Amino acid sequence: MPPLEPSISVELRPVRPDDAPGLKTLLYASMSDDEVAEQIAKAIRAQREGKELCLVALADGAVVATAMLISRTGSVGHVVNVAIDEAFRGCGLFGRLLAEFKTVAGPLKLKRLRISAEPENVAALKAYRKVGFCEIARSDGLVRFEMPVGR
Repeated sequence: MPPLEPSISVELRPVRPDDAPGLKTLLYASMSDDEVAEQIAKAIRAQREGKELCLVALADGAVVATAMLISRTGSVGHVVNVAIDEAFRGCGLFGRLLAEFKTVAGPLKLKRLRISAEPENVAALKAYRKVGFCEIARSDGLVRFEMPVGR
């Protein structure tokens, strides 16, 4: 898919409790509604503590993408739980989510971002390389990538 059409407006913002139905469809299909609500509550608590940032992308009010940046300790942030609605893949949403993570990386004192994918997930591997991640390892059935931030 080409970049987003000018008529399609996508809003990025931190996750909120009312995103539960969209996140259940996009990322947590095997979980109960209560489990999804608890996952969102945990993410919001971690955001308040400055440990995580969970973003959603909305088009016409519907959740079409999500990703989370986790910063527990040290100078490395981990991008996890990346999910993009099939109809919105390849149109630059991952790059927009990543740009937002890079913006908050400085205040969190992060020097590098890491992300992983299964080797069979060719679309994800391509997307990660396209936005500047470099492969650093293959272990435990995953391809691991890293990129510097703040340069």
